[in-house]
Amino acid sequence: MKRVRYPKQVRELAKLEATAVEVSLYANHNIHGLLQTEEHMRSLFDTWLPAYTEEETESMVAARLARRSVFERSPAPTLSFVQEEATLRRPVGGRMVWRGQLERLLELGESRSVSIQVMPTDCEEHFGTGSLIEVPRVAGRHRADAWRVMNRVTSASEAPGPVWFKSSYSSSGDGNDCVEVAITPATVHIRDSKRPDGPRLAVESATWTTFVAWPGAVSPRV
Repeated sequence: MKRVRYPKQVRELAKLEATAVEVSLYANHNIHGLLQTEEHMRSLFDTWLPAYTEEETESMVAARLARRSVFERSPAPTLSFVQEEATLRRPVGGRMVWRGQLERLLELGESRSVSIQVMPTDCEEHFGTGSLIEVPRVAGRHRADAWRVMNRVTSASEAPGPVWFKSSYSSSGDGNDCVEVAITPATVHIRDSKRPDGPRLAVESATWTTFVAWPGAVSPRV
């Protein structure tokens, strides 16, 4: 990866991306930073408040462009993106910049190591609406030490009727837990406690164990 001075909030994330063999990513408010064209990212930076200085903007652009070297690594890591449909419809930077951005997505989508999926806008609430998600799997770690989120949401009818309980890891501090889990030998099912008959996320049991033991999550502006 090209040596640049990364903003503090993405420094650790960039290190993980540089060594990961697999990264699963979800973006709900903008095209993910790794997928953005330079024109697209500049348009975003120019609109954020409080306004950045020219020096700060150039630093962030350079850092984000350097992170794109993950696409050029050999062997290539597996990169799985999920984008909210709304992010593809917002013409950031005007029509020409928007067109260039969509062409960039089509180009990247041709790579065997990159998958780009779209979460439809008419999908009801789901667990990704809270924030950005980036889950790197780092080379050399045991499978149980890696996050590997399954690329599917199961319907309520697919599960064999497991016993559900509220997860203490979903508490906001006011006792208003909103996530329930059901643990089976191979899979952990996750659902919104306010919509028990709604869609469920299914993850491997080893993944859930690693998740609850993880020392902290990185959630910068990516």
